[in-house]
Amino acid sequence: MTELAARNEAEAYLYLELRATEGEGRTEHSRSTEFEPYPQGGPGATRMRCALPGEEYVFVLPAPPYAQDHRPDAVDYGPGRSTLLDPLDWFTVEAGYAQGGAGAVRALAESGETPGERESAAVSRMLRIAAGAADQLARYLPEGGSPGDAVPAGAFLTQEGRDLRSADSWPFERGRIDQARADYRALLAEFLDGTGGRPA
Repeated sequence: MTELAARNEAEAYLYLELRATEGEGRTEHSRSTEFEPYPQGGPGATRMRCALPGEEYVFVLPAPPYAQDHRPDAVDYGPGRSTLLDPLDWFTVEAGYAQGGAGAVRALAESGETPGERESAAVSRMLRIAAGAADQLARYLPEGGSPGDAVPAGAFLTQEGRDLRSADSWPFERGRIDQARADYRALLAEFLDGTGGRPA
């Protein structure tokens, strides 16, 4: 079985969310996950094995210290660029979780209800995932440059991603990405300030 190099657990679980046909979300996938030390001299420190019905995924996590999901304003998927996911994946994650998080905040504001601890944690996590995905997307941008600069076509691993980038570069432009990163953090801070909650 092919072992996949993940920068941390958060990235491995996100890969499962996008690619696995069984299970839904980190909570369900984590129930099927086991961790074991990697053989001495191997490429990583820990082997993360997720056995789902009819399919199994094995990730190799690096030796400590490696990035953990402890940031209060965004999920941290690890240093550098991903070798598992490409810019289209990160934009897909960003857009989906941003829509879910912003929609939940709006619905709560309209209802006038104070969210419970579990609901508050779910909303804040959606916004942190969106911010973290946008952070990852920004790593593909050319250094320096202008707001109109975009993630280069060569960064995409699939023809689908290259075609989307060719048809509409706006989702991958620096100006849009930088604004989105700021917006998600501002919305999260506003939400937590209004509920007295803490990042999940």
